[in-house]
Amino acid sequence: MVLAQSAPKKTTAVDPKQAIEDEVRAVESKRVAFLTTGRIDSVAAILSDDLTHTHAGGATQTKEELLAPLRSGEVGYQSMKHEDVQVRSYGDAVMMRGYTNVNVTAKGVPAAIRIRFTTIYAKEKGQWKMVVWQSTRADAVK
Repeated sequence: MVLAQSAPKKTTAVDPKQAIEDEVRAVESKRVAFLTTGRIDSVAAILSDDLTHTHAGGATQTKEELLAPLRSGEVGYQSMKHEDVQVRSYGDAVMMRGYTNVNVTAKGVPAAIRIRFTTIYAKEKGQWKMVVWQSTRADAVK
């Protein structure tokens, strides 16, 4: 009788930094999906109460200032597509930067813009929360 030997199982070590970066990418993907489908309470759950959100035009808003026009329908995002995204983790903080193409309507006026963004997520009570968003118009940059 011959017994077949199975090959030893290979275990792939998971890089902890990569795992954190992947977690935050997933949270950011959810935020974008919620934002573009009008699920504002779900967006709010991802934002830190201490959020500082700076738009491409320079206006800076708190969490509630950002959410109010989204809830009222004054502002609505139809699409947001990130590109060339780079993520770096620093323990309980993660920085993400890249470009995004945005289709948004504000006060009834549609706009399509390309922005360069930097965002920071921090771990708050075990959850990744966006604490900073900073964007700059980058329409001519590809």
